[in-house]
Amino acid sequence: MPDKRLSGALDRGIKLICDVQCSDGGWDYVARRGSRGHDLSLSVMQAKALRGATDIGLDIPPRVIELSIQSVRNYYRALGPPDGKRYGNDPLADRPGAFTYNGGRVTTAMAAAGAVCLQEFGKYDDFRILRSLDHVANDIQNSMQVRAGYVPFDAYTMYYVAQGLYQVGRDRWRKNYPLIRDAIVRSQSKSTSQSVDGAWEGGRVSGVPGKLFGTATSVFALSIPNRYLPILQEGEFGDAQNDAAR
Repeated sequence: MPDKRLSGALDRGIKLICDVQCSDGGWDYVARRGSRGHDLSLSVMQAKALRGATDIGLDIPPRVIELSIQSVRNYYRALGPPDGKRYGNDPLADRPGAFTYNGGRVTTAMAAAGAVCLQEFGKYDDFRILRSLDHVANDIQNSMQVRAGYVPFDAYTMYYVAQGLYQVGRDRWRKNYPLIRDAIVRSQSKSTSQSVDGAWEGGRVSGVPGKLFGTATSVFALSIPNRYLPILQEGEFGDAQNDAAR
């Protein structure tokens, strides 16, 4: 049960999230109920809040979850013809694809965030997760840049990439997490300045906030194999974390 000092605020916060959910299952940047959500990034953050609320025993209306899942799936799109891989019975499962920001633009961040969102809702077997993380894996192997003092990709992207790969496990985790881990370690700032040494810049946010965000995200990604978060203590991970964490 939540701390009594916080339960009232949590109840009101979760009620607000549910009350302002848009008709299509998404959310807007303004706390109001509209016909359509604005973009996938908003759905992901609400999914995390709803999953956290569920984990501590708060009741979430099933319809809110159902609409959320529907909304997230609507942000997924195919990116090419069938490639010979079969991840399910849906015709889209035969084609490469990824989650998008708003139905069109594909980024590494949104490809990973959409997968994490469905994982938060417990849809671990959804083919969209595997397809979207295949897209992420390709970006890790071919376009991830290592810059001294900066989080690879950026802090926001790394936050979702690391989680998504861990929760899907197996080869996607074993092959790609070592690349992420080593890139983070290599890019850590090594400076004579005490305020900079050991830190990472976030990439999208500058100054002290960017450094705090980047450092926190880097430490989070490096610590994922230790499974501190409750959601990382669930699911079918096989032996993925044992091999890749070394």
